[in-house]
Amino acid sequence: MNPLSLTDFPARIRSEGPRLQGVRVLVADDDPTSLLAMRHVLVTEGAQVVVAADGLQALEAVERAECAFDVVVMDVRMPVMDGLEATRRIRAIRQTLPVVGQTADKASGEVGKCLAAGMASVLTKPFGIDLLVATVRAVTGRA
Repeated sequence: MNPLSLTDFPARIRSEGPRLQGVRVLVADDDPTSLLAMRHVLVTEGAQVVVAADGLQALEAVERAECAFDVVVMDVRMPVMDGLEATRRIRAIRQTLPVVGQTADKASGEVGKCLAAGMASVLTKPFGIDLLVATVRAVTGRA
């Protein structure tokens, strides 16, 4: 399956069932297409999804959330507040909330920076649906 490809996705969900049933996910990404695709994938997999267009919006969503999120999927490079700073601030107020980073930068030590900021895991773009689901399940203890 191609990274975040929706080819054969509905048929697989019908045969296997949603793998993220009831998981509350906050997705932060400044790319509207990526945000839409992530939301679609996660909702189809059974997750409840809230979206944010940058790190500041993600931080504000965590601060005001009436029902706590189970996981944040955070793009690293965004305007207003990047994913690293947003993760540091989220970890300061919700120490146990796992943040999964997503980055296209494989070579510059970006993954190390993400982990140092407090991210529980990092996905390197492009990544597939199964890896996204497996990562969310692992960091939320549903694996």
